[in-house]
Amino acid sequence: MAQFADKIGKPFLPPLWALGYHFGSDNFQTDQDIPTLENSSFPLDGLWMGKSTLEDNKEFTVDAARYPDIEKIVSSLHDKDKKILVDTRPAILLNSSSV
Repeated sequence: MAQFADKIGKPFLPPLWALGYHFGSDNFQTDQDIPTLENSSFPLDGLWMGKSTLEDNKEFTVDAARYPDIEKIVSSLHDKDKKILVDTRPAILLNSSSV
């Protein structure tokens, strides 16, 4: 094993926040759900944002009607040394109108 590690390198230790407490939900209904979770007594290092935050389930979008100030939410959590992680799918779905 030591010879193998010498050849390919030793594994790295991920950042400590990655080993901490993470929470994620596809049930965030509005931007008001996110700060109340962060202000709870639940320990939190990373917050996963799922498909509930997407506009019409389109990848790389945010539903501006339900999350009008997402930048402020992300900044607020980052100021408290919390990480935001985005759950994306490895494929883009095509519908019949986009072909």
